[in-house]
Amino acid sequence: MRNRKPRKLTTMPVCRRKMVKVSHGHALYCIDQGPADATSAALFLHGGPGGQTPQHLIDIIPKNYRAVGFDQRGCGRSRPERSITENTTWHTLKDIEQIRHELGIQAFKIIAGSWGAALALLYAASNPGRVEKLILYSPFLGSPKDTEHFLFATRKEYPIDWGRFFHQNEILDSKSLIEQFSSAILGSPSPEQSAACQAWVEYELFAGSNGKETKIDRSLILSGFHLRYAAISCHYFRNGFFLNGYDLLDLTNRVQAPTVILQGGRDLVSRPEAAVQLAQDLPVAELRLLHEAGHCGGGSPIEEALLAVLADEFKQNEEA
Repeated sequence: MRNRKPRKLTTMPVCRRKMVKVSHGHALYCIDQGPADATSAALFLHGGPGGQTPQHLIDIIPKNYRAVGFDQRGCGRSRPERSITENTTWHTLKDIEQIRHELGIQAFKIIAGSWGAALALLYAASNPGRVEKLILYSPFLGSPKDTEHFLFATRKEYPIDWGRFFHQNEILDSKSLIEQFSSAILGSPSPEQSAACQAWVEYELFAGSNGKETKIDRSLILSGFHLRYAAISCHYFRNGFFLNGYDLLDLTNRVQAPTVILQGGRDLVSRPEAAVQLAQDLPVAELRLLHEAGHCGGGSPIEEALLAVLADEFKQNEEA
């Protein structure tokens, strides 16, 4: 019998999961993966609003590097689920700081997509010494122009489908459409509420896939994902993302961290123009524009580009 070299076993990084109690009765589901004594980490901020921590992205971070993610208030596995009480952009920024402090982390590299990118920019502007680098993909900045783009860009390219989602033939403004959904989604539990939540999520799937995907997976409906996602999402849209008149493009001079931005040229959720302007206004930024790509999502060209950026970023870290 030939002597065979023993196969090297690859070990998964240590993953700690906990509920972090924050203000007003909220408890956030937090993932803390990798060496606990690392003083810097990769922080993942999910989008939506209403999404949850992208575990598959956390898992590609090398096991010798710390990676952290959490489900924002009312989202995913955080409790109470779909709660909009004391749930604002500013609460989330405080939650990031509390998690950083509790985990003993000095600084983050932040990886954030869609609405998560807006949170990342606000956090970096408010805490410049806590952010080493920003890697943003398909940034959604929450301005009135961004909301208009999300609701109406699809109408131009897919008018029949747009009318099917919104049940309207006339052009309504964004406030009217959001109120139309919010009255059902944020109301009392009922079959109508569930249907409205499903329609809201399926519209975002439709816009995010440039008209290819229109049905939410049945397993997500059975788990109640659509109820959580739509409630938090509508709450933020209805309140202008709690930006109180801030335009994130006016805060770019306060962001010191070098930034990489990935953006699809045919994104029907996040405005390509906003990403271009963001890259121009930030002190140190690199824009990678994928001209034919749409929004981010599993298996999308944007996610493939993100995986390549992360592989390169953390390979450099291992070699340093």
